[in-house]
Amino acid sequence: MGPLAFPRPLSVPEFLAFYSVAVGVAIVVCRHIVQRSDRTDSLPPIPVSPPPDPYELAYLRGGEAEMARLAVLALLLHRGDS
Repeated sequence: MGPLAFPRPLSVPEFLAFYSVAVGVAIVVCRHIVQRSDRTDSLPPIPVSPPPDPYELAYLRGGEAEMARLAVLALLLHRGDS
């Protein structure tokens, strides 16, 4: 067998240095591949929707009963401000 068949064991500092370099190279290569495969750079940005109406969210959460609870709560909170 050739001299590379049974390499000498690595010491702890050599092991850490080798694998930290290997991991660093892998991260750089993967990041480069991801950036090259990203085709969204040429697309326009997605429009942002306006903030949702609390009454719409209440209706979606629990129907008319939940919307009525929110309306009562809003009236009670508004009454407490004055």
